[in-house]
Amino acid sequence: MEQVYDETVYINEALDLVVSNLWQGGLLAILVLLVFLRKMRPTLIIGLAIPVSIIGTFVALTAAGRNLNVVSLAGLAFAVGMVLDNAIVVLENTDRHIAMGKKVIQAAYDGAREIGSAILASTLTTLIVFVPVLIMQEEAGQLFRDIALAVCAAVALSLIVAVTVIPAAGARLLKPHQHRKHTWAEKVDNLYGVGPAIGKINLAYADGILRLVSWPIFNTSRKVFLSLAGLLLAGVGAYGLYIFRDMAGTVKMMLMPVWMELFGALLVATGLAVALMLFWKLRQHAKLYERIGGLGIGVLMAVAMVLVLVGLSLVLMFMNPADLPMLAGAVLGFWQIWLPWRWYW
Repeated sequence: MEQVYDETVYINEALDLVVSNLWQGGLLAILVLLVFLRKMRPTLIIGLAIPVSIIGTFVALTAAGRNLNVVSLAGLAFAVGMVLDNAIVVLENTDRHIAMGKKVIQAAYDGAREIGSAILASTLTTLIVFVPVLIMQEEAGQLFRDIALAVCAAVALSLIVAVTVIPAAGARLLKPHQHRKHTWAEKVDNLYGVGPAIGKINLAYADGILRLVSWPIFNTSRKVFLSLAGLLLAGVGAYGLYIFRDMAGTVKMMLMPVWMELFGALLVATGLAVALMLFWKLRQHAKLYERIGGLGIGVLMAVAMVLVLVGLSLVLMFMNPADLPMLAGAVLGFWQIWLPWRWYW
C-alpha cells in the first residue's frame, strides 16, 4: 500500500508558520520596547510578561477543554503585543516612584498598588470586546471561539503578571537613578540620537494629556456637564443594547463576525453617528434589519457597548458626591425638555 495524499503536511506547515509568527512578534515587541525605553533592564523585565502569559494560556486552554491548533495559536500571536500593556504601565509607574527617591522595593510596591484599579478597568474593556464571540452559537462562534478564548486568557493572565511578577522582578533588577559617565552603555541607551528625540515626543504627549485631564478639575459646572454627558452616553448605550438584543434574536448571524474588524477602525464619535443613523432608519423601516443581517446588528451592539463604557468612565472620573444635587437638577431639566418628544420616538 502506498499513501497518495497526506493532509498532515499542510497542517504542519500552517502550525510552523503560526509559531514562527509568534516568535517574530514577540521579538519585535521587545525590540520596540528597547527603542522607546532605551534601557536594557526595564525591557527584560517587561519582556517576562510574554512567556509567562503565553505558558499560562496553554494551561487555561487545557482547563477549558480546547486543543492547540492553528486558530488558537493565531489568537496567541494576536495577543503577544497586548500582554505587554499592563506590564509597561506598572513598570513605568515604578520607575516614577524610584525617581521620587524611594527605595526600589517600596517603589515597586507603591507603583503596582497605585494603578491596580486602572489596569483592571483597562483589561476588562479589552476582554469585553471578545465576549460576543465567546457566546456565539452559530458557525462564526464555533470557528473563532478558540481565538477569542486564547486572547482573553492571555490578556487576563497579563493582568496577574503585571501586579505580581513585574513588581517582584523590578524590585530585584531595577536600580536607583544615578548619573553615569559617558560610556558605551549610555550611547546604547540613547540609541545614538534617536532616544532623545523619542523622549521629547513622549514629554510633549504627556504634557498634552496632563492639560486634557486637568481641564475640568477646578470648575464644578464642567464636571457636572461631563458627568451628565457620561450618564447620557451610558443611557443611550444601554437602550441600544436592549433594542439590538431583541433584533439579534430574530436575525441569524452571518458566517464571519466582520463587525469586529469594521468597528475597530471607527472612532467613538463616528461610531455614534453611524449607530444613530442606522437606528433612525430601523425605526422608519421595520424590515430594514433583514437586509443588514448580523453585520449591522453586531456593529450597533458594539457601538452600544462602547457608549456604556465611555459613559460610565466619565461618570466615575468626574462625578463628585457633593455635586449630586446639581447633577440631579440637570437630569430633571433634561427630562422635562425631552419628555414631550419621547412619544414621537
